[in-house]
Formats: sequence, structure tokens, C-alpha cells
Amino acid sequence: MPFRDSTSAHSSSRRTDGGAGSGLEDYWNVLLKSKVRGGAFLWTFVDEAVKRVDLDGRLDGRGNLAPDGILGPYREKEASYFTYKEVWSPVVVAERKLPVDFNGTLTIENRYDFLDAQKCGFSWQLRKFRRPDQAGSGFEVLARASTKLSAPLPPGVQGRLKLGLPKELQRAGKSFSLVNGPRLAAGQATLTGIEHRAQGPDHLVTATYSGNMKSVRWRVRSNDWVQLDYAYNLSGPQDFFGVSFDYPEANVKKMTWLGGGPYRVWNNRRMGETFNVWENQYNNSVTGAGPWIYPEFKGYFDQVRWVRLETSEGPITAIIQQDDLFLQILTPQFPDKKLAGLTSPPFPSAGISFLHAIPGMGSKFISSENSGPQARKTIAAGDYQGSVSFYFGK
Repeated sequence: MPFRDSTSAHSSSRRTDGGAGSGLEDYWNVLLKSKVRGGAFLWTFVDEAVKRVDLDGRLDGRGNLAPDGILGPYREKEASYFTYKEVWSPVVVAERKLPVDFNGTLTIENRYDFLDAQKCGFSWQLRKFRRPDQAGSGFEVLARASTKLSAPLPPGVQGRLKLGLPKELQRAGKSFSLVNGPRLAAGQATLTGIEHRAQGPDHLVTATYSGNMKSVRWRVRSNDWVQLDYAYNLSGPQDFFGVSFDYPEANVKKMTWLGGGPYRVWNNRRMGETFNVWENQYNNSVTGAGPWIYPEFKGYFDQVRWVRLETSEGPITAIIQQDDLFLQILTPQFPDKKLAGLTSPPFPSAGISFLHAIPGMGSKFISSENSGPQARKTIAAGDYQGSVSFYFGK
């Protein structure tokens, strides 16, 4: 079957790309899948024209009547040249888009008739493209390397090619131990339904409940950010309320955040904090019992806009989309009741929580409830909602 150009007649003697590559991929896919095929030919290779000495050397293609190829009359490469080059590539990468959990391994297909693709060499580059505010075009090459197939790949067969990406260049995927959430820190919830669907380039997972939790929606964005939106209803006096996740304390190394700091807070001790970007190394200080490292790492924090946890699995970044939530990082330890007296306020048992209310702190001799209005339990009054965006990895 011929692939002819589709350009309408024009008066210019200068030939242009006649669209020879238009539709080629559709035709070629049919041929590849067919059990019987005779082949195809290209019409034509170059733009043909006559150099008119009577017109100061202009090239005359007689409008659209002369053959119009994928190369110009002086072998200039037109757009369709690159279309043919890619469609007829003898080795093809199956992935048109890298998966979220890309670890540096690609699926390739050998379309040679006789050559084993193991004899081919492969190279890759990590490119950083220019931003709109940067001058010029092109990109910066951040890393590059060459590799080969580790096993034979005969013609017509698919195989796996390991690029050998450095660990820091591999996409982290969702293989983090942030689990069992979002669950209510106070109240009851029973899952009643779950659905998922695509929405443009994003993917939505929506869960509904009976009880205090009303809905949870995860939006997995095409740029690997994951947005959590949740809603619940609660009433009555509570020590704390919001949503929690589990995360292994042993994995946590450091926390950096924009918000109040650098110390943790209680509902009746929020004054004295400074809004800034803070960084705390993990410690397990127990106030009054050692190891006397301050600020304490674990506890409640307020005014947090974003937080980045450095963990043994990689960084976890969370952006809190509203200013009325407290952040809980891990669950602090307190001395024995004989030593702590009334200074061991309640915490959700969690690795990370996003809370609408936290408890106050008592003293050695006065309970939180008797130490002033701010220290009393918060009266939950109706509907609450929250929105947090996560990024897992660098």
C-alpha cells in the first residue's frame, strides 16, 4: 500500500512536508498484527524539483504535482522523516509513560527480522528541561550511562532492559509504610463502599462510611502527588479528634517543617512559638527522665504548612491545605505516673495525625481539666473536613 502525500496544491515553488508520516503508525500497527501482509513502500524519498535557470535558480516543483518526499530537495530532514524513523524503529520501548513505581527497568520489543537485540547497545540520559523563566531552549543532562541486555532477545520477542539507574534517580513509588489510615482518632467508622475511576490524567479512589467518618477521597495526580480529602462528623467533649496513620518510629530520622516551632505544643501552651522553617533530628527524649535532648522530637505541632519526614524508606512530604489543623508526629513516651503526676496528656496511638483538636497539659498537682479553660476538653460540634497532599520520595 503506498503512503502518498496529502498536501493540497500551492503556488510556492518551495516544497513543504506533505504529511507522508500522517497515519503511518495506524497502518504499521495493522501490518504488525496481521498474519498475512505484503509490505509497504514509501512514496517518495525526496522532494523532486527542477532548478529554473530562467527564474534565478529557483526550484520548481510545479506546485503539488512533483513528488513530495520526507527530505527536501537538498536532503533537508522534514517532520515526517522523524515519524518514519520512530515508527520503523527496530527496537521499541513499550512504555509510553513511566509507571509510578518505575525502578529503571523497561519493556522492549525486538522488531528486527534476524538480529538478536542483545547485540545492540542502549544509552539513557536524565534530562532537566528549562523552565519558562529561563532563557533559551533545550535541556541539561544530569546523568547518563550505557547498558546492554543481560539475556538474548530474538526477533519478535519482548524482554526487559535494566537501565542501571543510580538509586537516587529511581522513582520511589508508593512503597512506604504509611498505613492504617486515614482513620478517626476519635469516633467510629465502618467502610460501606469504595470506587475508583479516572478523571483526566488523575485517578480517584473514593471511600464512604457509616458512623462518624463520612468520606475519604484520594486523588493520585499525574505528577505523583497524592491528595487526601476527608470529611467526618463528631460532637461532644473530646481530648483530641482528627485522622491518624501508622508509621514505624524506627524508620524516622529527621523532620523539617514550616510552622510553629521548634518545640511541641499543648492546647494550653501555644504561646512562645516562632513561625519559621525548622529542622529537628529524631530523639526519644522523655521530659524529666532523659535523655535530655531538646527540643523533643515527638508530639503536637501547630501552624504547620508543610512537613518533610526523612525516613529509611525515603522522604515523605505533606502539605497541609488549611490552617486549622495540628500535626502529630509519633507518640511520645512519658515517665511513670509516680514521676509524671498529671503531666502525661493523651495521644492517639499513631505515627502521623492531622487533628482539629489536641489536649492541654496539667501539672504535677493539678489536672489539665482544672488548670484553665484552654486545658479543658474540646467540644466537637458537627462537620469537619481536611485536605493534605503527599509526595513519597525525592
